[in-house]
Amino acid sequence: MQENLDVLISFVIVIVGLSVLVQIVVEMVKNLLKIRWGVYEKFIRELYKNYFLEPAAPATPVANSENLPSLTKAGGRANPMGFINKIKDREKIGSITQRLTSLHDKVVSFIEDLNKLKANLVRFRKNLEDQRYQFDPASLQDLLHDLDIIRKRLIGKQFARLFEIYLQAVNENILKDYNGMISKLNEILKLDTKNVIVENARETIDKLVGYIHSVEKFVQDYQAKISANIDSWLQDLSSRYSRSIAKISFFIGCFAVIALNADTITIYRTLRDEPAVRQNLIQQSEAYSKIVQPSVNTEHINTLNSLAEGITSKLKPNGKIAATEFRNFVDRYSSLASSQDQDAILYNQVYEEIQHSDRITIALPYPPEKTSQESFIKSEKLVKENKLLTEGEITAVKSEINGAVTRITANYLSFQHALVRNQNVLLHSTGLPLGWTPGRWNSIFTGFWSFCVKFVGLLITAILISFGAPFWNDVLKSLFGIRSLLRKQDLTSKAES
Repeated sequence: MQENLDVLISFVIVIVGLSVLVQIVVEMVKNLLKIRWGVYEKFIRELYKNYFLEPAAPATPVANSENLPSLTKAGGRANPMGFINKIKDREKIGSITQRLTSLHDKVVSFIEDLNKLKANLVRFRKNLEDQRYQFDPASLQDLLHDLDIIRKRLIGKQFARLFEIYLQAVNENILKDYNGMISKLNEILKLDTKNVIVENARETIDKLVGYIHSVEKFVQDYQAKISANIDSWLQDLSSRYSRSIAKISFFIGCFAVIALNADTITIYRTLRDEPAVRQNLIQQSEAYSKIVQPSVNTEHINTLNSLAEGITSKLKPNGKIAATEFRNFVDRYSSLASSQDQDAILYNQVYEEIQHSDRITIALPYPPEKTSQESFIKSEKLVKENKLLTEGEITAVKSEINGAVTRITANYLSFQHALVRNQNVLLHSTGLPLGWTPGRWNSIFTGFWSFCVKFVGLLITAILISFGAPFWNDVLKSLFGIRSLLRKQDLTSKAES
């Protein structure tokens, strides 16, 4: 009984190790389209080619490397581009949730702008009817300024495109009313406040109000539909996202299982027949379930990248750097760089405790001395001087900002890269017949029965991995509890006898 339980425990430990490996890769893959596809494509391609098809050679990354750590290995065999392209072409389900929420907020903001427009027009008309305006044109000028701000906001929201995204198209009549509203608003903004003809201004305002009512009704109906359905939409999108991640996880699991030659039948037979292998697994059980997740994740990098794009998109000759946005970017960048350094220290401490001589340490490709704020010397100077930018200065600023995003992304990838390598080394140090050799490959084709056994074994492993690492960790804890209970009962029986 005890021996059978040890076989089962050691088998679950192997499944946990495989599940953790798949989980790490899925965490990277599920946000591929949210960072920089080119960097991730290269990383994932080389990851599959080098670290799933054969054991990774223990190595320490070069701390002072200026580039991403090279994963290329001479004589690499596989090219998983078909699988990568399949992931690449998937709908960006995660970003749809953000777009739906953003749409709702923009529609609400549109209604607020329309209300402000009406309120300002009421004030404007009252001033027109008050003869004192002739002696105080400045008050009318202030109102026109407020109206112009609202006009710019309405135009910036791109009415037709905004309301054609979901639910319904904007019909020609509504679009005509919107264009009429903007046209009449433009007419008012061109008024000469010193020589305005009150009757003509009133007529223009009345027509404008009529257009506003028509557009406002459309927007309010649209907002009501969104408010009524957004919860169900988001729930549906969340379930679609979960299903897509489950599919991706299963495909990655299948690929990993085949690449590692990890079929259930062979693994179980080895654990049953070789006590030393299963005892080693039980003793090292903590190492196979340990994941040091970085505190900096893809969402943080996405935010940093968005800030960078916001700054660089506004850089124009004879323009200035948006000082507030730039400072926000630098502060966030500094925070992420510091967190990554702390993550690397924690990572090395944890794996030093739970692994043996072939453990893989991590040295970030961009350590603290290369991620300091000195990286923004040119940009900081230009912000401080508040001067108009030349073409050369714009290029320099863009280079510093994009370089900062590249460094944070490279450090993140290096961290995940080390996690995968460690898990791969652990799996290949179990003593199990993982990986492919000419003998193992040829044994599949010795007969139809051998091929079927291998196929079934690989399929079962892929299915087991699809349950996820948390599930198998819970199972493992339960099995260890049963093991401890049986040992206590055995000791009690021996003491009584």
